[in-house]
Amino acid sequence: MMIRLTKYIGVMEKRRFRICGTVLIMMLSLISTISARNVVMTFTGYANEITEVTQDGITILGDKGSASTPSRVWNEEFRVYKGSVVTFKTVEDELITKIIFGDGSSIDWNGQPTKEVVINSDIKGEFKTITVETQNNTGDFVAVPVFSHQSGVYSSPFDLSIIAESGAEIKYTLDGSVPNLNEGIVYDGSAIRIDKTTTVKAIALKNGKSSAVTDVTYTFIALVGDGSLANPYIIEDVDLLPSGTEGWFKGTILGSYGNGGIITETPVNTNMAVGTENLFVPVQLPSSPLRDAVNPKENDVIGKTIRFYGEKAEYFSNPNGIKNVSQVADLYSIEVSDAGYSTYYANHAFVVPEGIKIGIISGINVKNNTLTIDWKYAFGDIVPANTAVIIEGKANNYPYIVDDSKSSSPTGNLLKGTLENAMTEGENCVFYKLAYDQQGENLGFYWGADNGAAFMNQAYKAYLALPQAQASEINGFLVDTDGGTTGVTDIQAKNIKVDVYTLGGVLIRQQVEAVHALDGLQKGIYIVNGKKIIK
Repeated sequence: MMIRLTKYIGVMEKRRFRICGTVLIMMLSLISTISARNVVMTFTGYANEITEVTQDGITILGDKGSASTPSRVWNEEFRVYKGSVVTFKTVEDELITKIIFGDGSSIDWNGQPTKEVVINSDIKGEFKTITVETQNNTGDFVAVPVFSHQSGVYSSPFDLSIIAESGAEIKYTLDGSVPNLNEGIVYDGSAIRIDKTTTVKAIALKNGKSSAVTDVTYTFIALVGDGSLANPYIIEDVDLLPSGTEGWFKGTILGSYGNGGIITETPVNTNMAVGTENLFVPVQLPSSPLRDAVNPKENDVIGKTIRFYGEKAEYFSNPNGIKNVSQVADLYSIEVSDAGYSTYYANHAFVVPEGIKIGIISGINVKNNTLTIDWKYAFGDIVPANTAVIIEGKANNYPYIVDDSKSSSPTGNLLKGTLENAMTEGENCVFYKLAYDQQGENLGFYWGADNGAAFMNQAYKAYLALPQAQASEINGFLVDTDGGTTGVTDIQAKNIKVDVYTLGGVLIRQQVEAVHALDGLQKGIYIVNGKKIIK
């Protein structure tokens, strides 16, 4: 059982070093004396799923930690699951010196007794017995100092502090030598600047006695990226990063990763091989709409350079794999025309880019032939997969980030869409597309075919599908750039006389043919036969 040992004194500052499981030690005050003893704990007579067991002054507490199941009693054994946590506690006047599991594996910490031991397990284990060795609480030893930063890989300088038990003096070295009573730098409480690969060794001195030597090593690496979206880690950085590092990464999709560290001849939809021909890593794709959008089996993505947010973790037996991918950038974008509006439809969720707003069409008013636009999504919001939308913004191309959200599309949306060029669909519906009118002046949703019949919709575009019974006589709905969407009846098809008013209610034309109602007028919004019309 491989572990890391972490000691805490006073404040929760820590240092780690390898022994056997992941161990957290809390040093408490040392007071009275009792004789040393061994407590052999067994687990017969306990109900399954019990997470707390106390025997002879020793308590075991089980917790889930990062596992799905807590450490617990099961079938007269104490079971420890990978990622779960086990805490050992002893009585006030006793210190734990060693823990021996039923399989013979043990945990000890160089004779430094402690009141509490917390193990974050790296493995699964099942134990009939667990033996806890203790010693008298004499207070005749000096606890090792504690470092503010644990051993590990660092890419940025930091200030190191060292903490010891009350009344103790600290001596340390930075050159690899071992401090002792006569040698080493006396720590005065000032921050120690660490800006290069350094091993720090320290001892605590009190009442003429010395603690054991403790040490940490800080390894500095030269990274190209910093893990941000603007400056992502490159594939060459991955090997230098500690496992569990989260951030944005950048590389070229080469295909799919296979056993033996090769690029497979036939891509799959569960992963990508990302990097360069000389250096690439396996990237696991989550089971979500994101996988559908970026996998190399079903999408034309091989050879494209992307940024993606994930976590360094072992994958395909490769320690430099990347898992838990939640976002991917640089594959998709939304084009807004000079009209300032567009429609869009995708089979994946995405983050709204800056500069546009996105909405759905949630209803129609049959009395005045108007549409209701619900502008649901602003910059930074996530549009669910399979949501047909209308977009407003300045003419531009807007790249966006694909998100792994599994949120459902909003209900009541009258817009539909297609992922490829395909006929519009809808039972007993008439169909509209976003376009200019025949005069090329007014933007709106117009019949895409005669009498609102089905038409060929473009890939990744949305269309409007309305019940025929409600909209069969309405050939278009103009988009009102002043803030709403205004319906317009097919006045050109009706030989009727109408009055024309300004929005302010001023009559400017009286009893003119509807077909010529707006002829010669400046662009703007008018009231024609009681309805707003945009020219």
